[in-house]
Amino acid sequence: KINSLILEIRAAHTEMMAALEKDASREELRAKHHSLHEKKAALMHEKSEGMLDIRDVLTPEQRRKALVRIQEKKGELCD
Repeated sequence: KINSLILEIRAAHTEMMAALEKDASREELRAKHHSLHEKKAALMHEKSEGMLDIRDVLTPEQRRKALVRIQEKKGELCD
């Protein structure tokens, strides 16, 4: 599901850029932006649900380690 959403987001982004290049109407651009936004929200929802599913099967120690890793990765992205 996540991979298909990623592909949909890429396609929606490509459509948005094409609409910008062809000087589409304001309403058309709003519709494309809304579609892109909805797809991104769906992707975030799926990722969150996946993390919760994984969390459900981890021990407290594994959860702690996973949280540390997430925080470390977040720090790497901010650097």
